[in-house]
Amino acid sequence: MSKESREKVWTNLEEAIEQRSFVFQLDLSRQGIRNIPESIGKLNKVMSCNLSGNDLDETCFPDEFWELSYLQELDLSHNHFRNLPPCICMFIDLKKLNISGNDFEDVQHQAKLITALFPDCTVTY
Repeated sequence: MSKESREKVWTNLEEAIEQRSFVFQLDLSRQGIRNIPESIGKLNKVMSCNLSGNDLDETCFPDEFWELSYLQELDLSHNHFRNLPPCICMFIDLKKLNISGNDFEDVQHQAKLITALFPDCTVTY
């Protein structure tokens, strides 16, 4: 697989699913998404997922989202999270998490939870 195909950033979920064997970076930012479709679980090679600037909260994730087992970078910034999604602990390779611009009551506490689970993870809040 070429370096170029690994660096391509996919912005259309339907197209990404059709080409799922080649999808490593997914950018669904600022698309007005209110719920993550179950089909996202088919993108199990994704290493970077940007969901910033949508209308998401911790209840919007289907169980299939957690099938993104290679996820290293997750951007949940500028949404409506009050708490972290419950199964975020499933992403054992998580290195970068952006949770800035949300509705957390205690964002520092949320960041501390992540760094306790993932000592190598950089959390932006």
